[in-house]
Amino acid sequence: MKKIRSRHHIRKIALSATAFAVVMFIIAVGFHDTNIKESRSPVKRLDNWKVNGRDCDVSETGITYSTKNPVVFTTVVNSDMAEKCLQFTTSHLLVDVYMDNKKVYSLKKGDFFNHTSGTSYNMVQIPQSMLGKVIRIEMLNCYDDYKKPQYIRFQYGSTSEVYKSFLVDELPDNFVNGCLILSSLVVLIGGLILKKYAKYITEIIHLSLFELFAGIWAFSNTAVINLMVGKPSAMNTVIYYSLYIAPLFFLLYVRNSTYGANIKKDIVNRIMFVHCGYVIVATILQVANIKDFFQILWGYHLILIAEVITIGLFFIRSFKLDIKAGKVNKVDLIMLLLFVGIMIDVITWNNVYTYNTLYTRAGLFIYTTSVIVKYTRKAFTEMKDNMSNEELIQIAYTDQLTGLYNRNAFISRLSQVDVEKVTIIAFDVNNLKYYNDFHGHDKGDELLVSMADALREVFGDNAYRIGGDEFEVLLEHVNQDELWKMLEKFEALEEEYNNSGHDIFLQAAYGVGYFQENETINDIMKMADQNMYMYKSFLKNKGEGPSIIKREVSQ
Repeated sequence: MKKIRSRHHIRKIALSATAFAVVMFIIAVGFHDTNIKESRSPVKRLDNWKVNGRDCDVSETGITYSTKNPVVFTTVVNSDMAEKCLQFTTSHLLVDVYMDNKKVYSLKKGDFFNHTSGTSYNMVQIPQSMLGKVIRIEMLNCYDDYKKPQYIRFQYGSTSEVYKSFLVDELPDNFVNGCLILSSLVVLIGGLILKKYAKYITEIIHLSLFELFAGIWAFSNTAVINLMVGKPSAMNTVIYYSLYIAPLFFLLYVRNSTYGANIKKDIVNRIMFVHCGYVIVATILQVANIKDFFQILWGYHLILIAEVITIGLFFIRSFKLDIKAGKVNKVDLIMLLLFVGIMIDVITWNNVYTYNTLYTRAGLFIYTTSVIVKYTRKAFTEMKDNMSNEELIQIAYTDQLTGLYNRNAFISRLSQVDVEKVTIIAFDVNNLKYYNDFHGHDKGDELLVSMADALREVFGDNAYRIGGDEFEVLLEHVNQDELWKMLEKFEALEEEYNNSGHDIFLQAAYGVGYFQENETINDIMKMADQNMYMYKSFLKNKGEGPSIIKREVSQ
């Protein structure tokens, strides 16, 4: 029976993997057919350039670049190009554009980071006055020792046509990027709001931050965003740092024992230590102008592959255990597919230098969404349970009539306090029996609620109703002056209440207990009770109280 079940699950795995591969193939090929795009685009290619003084088709790869001498592109503006935008994409450190021997555009190295890493998208407006005149573009390449530059693609059209062309060209990519950004923000904001209610929310927050930085990295690579910002050095800094930071949040997510014993925290801690160390070293090398990020990115890729393999092995182990147990964790399956996508994209990038990381981004969105859904359900279940528990605790620890904490809460608090810093005030409400016997329990309840309101106003959550007409106040770290000011305020509230036209008279006897050498909490409570009874006796002997009480009692 187990063998049949295992075969069934293996068949499901194979079908899922095949479906994922087919979908990704359709997206990668169907949406990235350059010839189809170019035939539909109103933007036109511009290939008739002179390169270093000789005619050359810029789509060829035979152009020689140098770190010492710039490559010079020149062309004459025709009537079709005038009043259009010239757009070109490069991986050069320095770019200068001259129109009629006047410099109109310059791409320089960054102010903080001394190199411009990676690809830059450039756009220059061609005025009508340039008709029949020469445009000259000088480029200085900084990556000769690292890679052979791809051919440079020049195109022209109106500003809106150029943007529209890139939007269409990057439509599937930006759709995935938008899903990453929006879903991560929604989940992150929701997670931060609900963080205190469920422990699973922490995992969801880490995962949403991982998704958010991955989305920032992906969006920062797009041509439209680069053209809008117009600062390649700043954009590439965002690209590389978001790429560095994103996996750290995933590692934090993993370290939270989300997958139990299958992933050990100390292994993840070591990986994070190496990861952070590399980011620091890479930054120092860049700031010191020793190496460019682009030139040392291979080291980060090695760390990323090591992370993928290490964590992937644990997921495979977990997956095998699930299959043996006759079940399949779909989230772990999607994780394995995501890891495969990351490996493919990293290897492809290093071989042919392409930013098309659609496998990673699509897999990441599917994975994070599935995990977030799974743990959101768990979080809501936990929140429901916690809320039920809180309601039960509220019922168990709250006096239903007055809303003050009750005897259970008072006893619980006593077990947590520092005896040497405690002051206890025992209160006893006078005349409760009289109002219950002669005016009904409604008036007695009104008296107790009025007493509770006065205590709450003076002592806040430190006031407790112990039972009947007995109340206790438990204070910590209060000095004698502060204490007597509080009691004076309480007596002022009694007087204010009794002078405001109520038909009941509010009066309470109280006694203070405080720590003395070698005494226990029980000794402090006993002292408070004794002082309270002495004060109660004093009030009775003085005969204080409304005249109606004296009259009815004497009858």
